[in-house]
Amino acid sequence: MASTRRFHSQSPTAPTTRHLSTPPLRKEITDTYNHIYSLSITGLRFFTVYGPWGRPDMAYFSFTRNILQGKLITVYCGKNRADLARDFTYIDDIIKGFVASLDTATKSSDSDGRKCGPALYHIFNLGNTSPVIVPTLVRFLEKHLKVKAKINEVKMPGNGDVPFTHANNYARTELGYNPATNLEAGLKKFVKWCISYYGYDPDPPPPDKDTLLHFFFFGSNFRFSKITLDSFFKRD
Repeated sequence: MASTRRFHSQSPTAPTTRHLSTPPLRKEITDTYNHIYSLSITGLRFFTVYGPWGRPDMAYFSFTRNILQGKLITVYCGKNRADLARDFTYIDDIIKGFVASLDTATKSSDSDGRKCGPALYHIFNLGNTSPVIVPTLVRFLEKHLKVKAKINEVKMPGNGDVPFTHANNYARTELGYNPATNLEAGLKKFVKWCISYYGYDPDPPPPDKDTLLHFFFFGSNFRFSKITLDSFFKRD
């Protein structure tokens, strides 16, 4: 069970978005199976995962795309113009936490469904445990992209996202989970991958006959990526 990235250790009693309404429902279902069928449960909640091969709809990814294209990026602010903060977690740290969570519960029932041991129940928040405000995210992207962002600041709507996320230390205590990648270092790795993978070049040379012109869809515009056949088939 993996949660949305917008959830804390405590479920809200009156969620304001569909993202916040599903975690309590999942917990009720897993509680039921744990209690009635003696099924050991280990749940994972991921906090704002980012990095290579990430989701293009995530803010860090879309910000990178728009900054490179010279487009506006929309940065939301909270009540009284407070900056939103997220517990950004690099993908490598998430994988380490995922692996550490394996086999955290002993066998609780046999092949016939008979109880043979305690049915343990764990929910681990996998985050960086160091929330960072969104303007800082933008500043790091500007630094590594070497391009100034064009920012459109917008007030967060009432049914928008939560203003702040922060994973607790339960995973650190129980699993020895210790995220090692801070946001600046993680974004540096992401930017390097993104430019390499998509072949972005602000001033590309004219193509020659031995070059494959590879079109890829990057946001709302088609862009040219000049790459050789060898690099096209060998890229990571």
